[in-house]
Amino acid sequence: MIIDEIKMTVAVKTLHSNPQRIDVENLMSELKIMIHLGSHPNIVNVLGACTTQLRKQELYVVVEYCEHGDIVDVLRRHKQAFR
Repeated sequence: MIIDEIKMTVAVKTLHSNPQRIDVENLMSELKIMIHLGSHPNIVNVLGACTTQLRKQELYVVVEYCEHGDIVDVLRRHKQAFR
């Protein structure tokens, strides 16, 4: 069986070295919310996650890549258009 390859640019949300327990819990909560919301054209959608190393406080959340950056940066760069 041949499966076509699909290539896409993604972003991976992760934690800094030696995160506090609350940081891991917050990212896990964010992941749960994104999964609960499901796919939507107006939000960044979760594509997957790696939770196999949670005991080591490692969590990786794979999301859609936003080529223009996060909403705060976009709004700041275009603030004149909103005045």
